[in-house]
Amino acid sequence: MSELLAYRATHLVVDKAITFDEWMDAWGILKRQHQSINFWVGDFLCGGEDRWPEEWAQAVDGHAVDLYRGAMWVCRKIPPERRREAVSFSAHKEIAGLEPAEQDRWLKLIEDNGWTIRQLQEARAKEKAAKSNGGGYPSNQVPHGTSGNDAIDIKTQEGEAPQPVSAKISKRGKNDIDIEALREVLEDVRSLGTELAGQDVGPRSKLWERRVELRGN
Repeated sequence: MSELLAYRATHLVVDKAITFDEWMDAWGILKRQHQSINFWVGDFLCGGEDRWPEEWAQAVDGHAVDLYRGAMWVCRKIPPERRREAVSFSAHKEIAGLEPAEQDRWLKLIEDNGWTIRQLQEARAKEKAAKSNGGGYPSNQVPHGTSGNDAIDIKTQEGEAPQPVSAKISKRGKNDIDIEALREVLEDVRSLGTELAGQDVGPRSKLWERRVELRGN
């Protein structure tokens, strides 16, 4: 395979004599390398930092150290034995800041459901919203395949949770945002922010009712 591919700093040269089967084999190798490279870099630099804490950064040019610290952080937070091969580095990074048990729970959900990063972010946002309203999704019932314009369907003791602003604006269609409606929402938010300064915003206060009214229409 090596004789069919020539690696250069900014490009890859593929021999014109390559067959389709060989091309597919090469793609499998490149795909695995692409999926793994950030883990490799993070683990390698973490190992250098552990062994040579004063000297390791000399191996990385200038501000590139900060660039690579993101990969190092993920690898520190999620050790190799808890990573999942079927889950991308980006997804690992998305949940790396959680406690280990929560990391494991979300990694399993990502793997089982085949979530994209966007679907993962939406699922986490919905679970957070549910918990903030006194509910919460069981670990095996986090929503899947939602879109950014979906309203959150949550019931609480105070009644139905208000629609998010994105859902309110999107009633005219995904590609047809009403500028006037957007301006109204922004004015509502600005007005509400002024009203809330230093005042009671508890669930039974008048300001809370005003908040629900603004977001729920």
